[in-house]
Amino acid sequence: MSDTNDKPGGGLMGKIVGKAKEVGGEIVGNDELAAEGRLEQATVEAATEAEQRERAARVAAEQADVESALERNQVDAERVRLEQAQVEREAQLEAEEAAEKARLEQQLDHREAAVEQQAAREQQQVAKEELDAMSERAEAEQRAAQVEAEAEAARAAAKALDDAQETAG
Repeated sequence: MSDTNDKPGGGLMGKIVGKAKEVGGEIVGNDELAAEGRLEQATVEAATEAEQRERAARVAAEQADVESALERNQVDAERVRLEQAQVEREAQLEAEEAAEKARLEQQLDHREAAVEQQAAREQQQVAKEELDAMSERAEAEQRAAQVEAEAEAARAAAKALDDAQETAG
């Protein structure tokens, strides 16, 4: 019989060990071992799912950071292009230069504001996804604890039955 304080292994090995315990317990009629096997499988599946969601959230956050940096680089490239155009126009009349510069600066400000708003929206989405992943992991851990408690109750009931049979026999 295995120790109830053992932690199940992770990944495929944990699932295999859990399945082996479940099948072995069913074959020999040991409900406690079968329940422990099912619990280990459920725990490994819940942990794997939570890790996958966390990994997806990290990838989304990194992608958002890359996209935000790319947009900033595009704004910077646009700013450089606009400044070059401004230098080429310096030979023109002062009035035309002032009007053109004001128009370009306003356009640039609008683009920067739009990029910043988009980056903020993406960061909010990433934060929401991270919170969702953490919430899902907490729920999975809670489900695993509930399954563990049910297994412990089943073990206690089985022990009580064994004790009653020993007392009666």
